[in-house]
Amino acid sequence: MYRLNKIQNVPCVSGHIQLSVYLNHGLVTVHVLQGRHLTSGSQLQPDTYVMISLIPDDDGVTPTRCRTSVVKSSNNPTYNEKFSL
Repeated sequence: MYRLNKIQNVPCVSGHIQLSVYLNHGLVTVHVLQGRHLTSGSQLQPDTYVMISLIPDDDGVTPTRCRTSVVKSSNNPTYNEKFSL
């Protein structure tokens, strides 16, 4: 088993997503931990989720997509969800 031993804060336009990425026997596992300071274009608390896409080099292969559950009305959601691609 090979593990990328990093937890990253990935900045985006409207906050941060904390995740960890592992490589295990040819599968990439993405652990989506939490979001911090997420904002929307309105004054309301956003309903948040994280979408992950694995885009292959081969043009004929469809990208793999995964999505966390929606956390309603939260600028600081906790997801703690893992996806193996």
